[in-house]
Amino acid sequence: MKKSDTALQVIQTYSEICRLEQQAGVEQTTLARLNKFARLTQARVQQGRATKVDVLRVESQHGDAATRARTAAERAAALRLDLAELLGLESRVALQLAPPPVLAAETSPIAAAVATALSNRLDLAQVQQDYRDVERGLRIARHMLLPDLKLVTTLERYGEGATISRASGFDQMNWSIGFQTGDDLGSGRERIAYRQAQLDERTALSDIETTRRLIERQVRQQLLEQARTSAEIGQAQRNRTIAEGRLRLARRLFEMGRGDNFTVTDAEQQYQQVQSAWLLAQTEAAMAGYQLRRIMGTLLECPDELKPEAEGTEVQRRKGTK
Repeated sequence: MKKSDTALQVIQTYSEICRLEQQAGVEQTTLARLNKFARLTQARVQQGRATKVDVLRVESQHGDAATRARTAAERAAALRLDLAELLGLESRVALQLAPPPVLAAETSPIAAAVATALSNRLDLAQVQQDYRDVERGLRIARHMLLPDLKLVTTLERYGEGATISRASGFDQMNWSIGFQTGDDLGSGRERIAYRQAQLDERTALSDIETTRRLIERQVRQQLLEQARTSAEIGQAQRNRTIAEGRLRLARRLFEMGRGDNFTVTDAEQQYQQVQSAWLLAQTEAAMAGYQLRRIMGTLLECPDELKPEAEGTEVQRRKGTK
């Protein structure tokens, strides 16, 4: 279970590094675009077709973009150190990261996804193992209620007669077989221990059922989350295309003298926002797929002997014991 958590943490760190480095690249492109726009705005000021306020607005956007680029690059560098630590590498090792793979969205029915999770989740296997331990304790407590019986046998030989020789012949024999028990038959301490063991068994069975319901709820919620993130990628891509077209048109009109500076800076700001949203949507969609595999217990392979038992096995075993 800890290995799966570590693997998911590696994936999260890896994906975030890729997103931040892409974000830094986007901001660098924005800086180059704003530098060109600032020179054009300055020329318009000299022509009397723009004001100093317009120049300051572009410079403000340029400063914001430079800050975002620096922040993204520094955050990515810090996460690279975290990733090296997670991979067991020295911090000075330079990691060459390939683009993250795109996982296909889970399309199996909810019932099948839940069944897969119930067959692979190791936390369910753990509470089942806890139940087996409690079950052994119950059998021991039940055994302690049984009387402490001992098999006792006696054999007596003797002789009878009027003379000493006849009496010492030991030609007569008596024997007996019986059971002997202690004085603490079914004492209160054993009965209390047995009732406590019964309560522990009911609690363990309840824990198993609670864990199953929790797993089903988590699978259903993560499937909804995966569907949401998958849908947001398409919407983010459409918003990005629209914002890019708006920015291109606003700049063209400004260059032709038919548009104002505010329209361009507003379009630039919107384009920066949708670019960031698009990168974030891609990362969230990828992570939703990995998180679903973690919830289903299929992120990492594990031995079959560690996997949970089929539903109802506990009750069947309990009936068989009784």
